[in-house]
Amino acid sequence: MGDAMSDDEFGPLIIHDGKTIPPIGTIVKVYLEGIIREPIAGAEVQGENWAIGRIYPTTNKSGSWLWKKGYIRVVSYRIKKSDGFKLLEKLVSDPPSELIEDKQLETV
Repeated sequence: MGDAMSDDEFGPLIIHDGKTIPPIGTIVKVYLEGIIREPIAGAEVQGENWAIGRIYPTTNKSGSWLWKKGYIRVVSYRIKKSDGFKLLEKLVSDPPSELIEDKQLETV
């Protein structure tokens, strides 16, 4: 992961409710309620109020996800698309010519 990770690599914005948490190990881009003043555990890239990485709760570090007092709240997040999902998106938007030719032959 690195600075070059684009927003196209993530799914839609999910407004966080302070209760549900993405599965452990999921790569997410989180948007926080306040300004980040210190590194976030699991974040590989972070900005002033966002971070990207395997950011997930552990027993003692779930305060931001669960909106515990004293933590900067996660207000929304986007889940990184899997490589398989990105491949399917590409196939749908730009199908290989062999598939198009075969389909045209079937309809004649």
